[in-house]
Amino acid sequence: MYDKDGECSPHEQEFPSHTSQSTHPLRSLRKDPSMDTGKLELAAQRYREAKAALDGAYADVQVEAIAALQKGSDEPGDHAEVARITGWSEEQVQQLMRRAAEEGVEAS
Repeated sequence: MYDKDGECSPHEQEFPSHTSQSTHPLRSLRKDPSMDTGKLELAAQRYREAKAALDGAYADVQVEAIAALQKGSDEPGDHAEVARITGWSEEQVQQLMRRAAEEGVEAS
């Protein structure tokens, strides 16, 4: 998912490419004229639910990071501490705070 600046969200990743050609799960599929989509529907539903949970958690982390920095002591290491906790770079934390300031987001 991309934000308004065209940046990829920190939690977004490409599909893993570490599987070899011979062990790739799609290699084991056989064409079957009587397609059963039940398992696909279940997997897709699990994926949608997991993605929604991940998106919600990401939004929560953003809100809490903004709140921590807005309520913090404005010490030089505050951005570094938020970056350490979230796993983001200090630049990503600074971008988040710039967007919060531009949009008038304030901690409650």
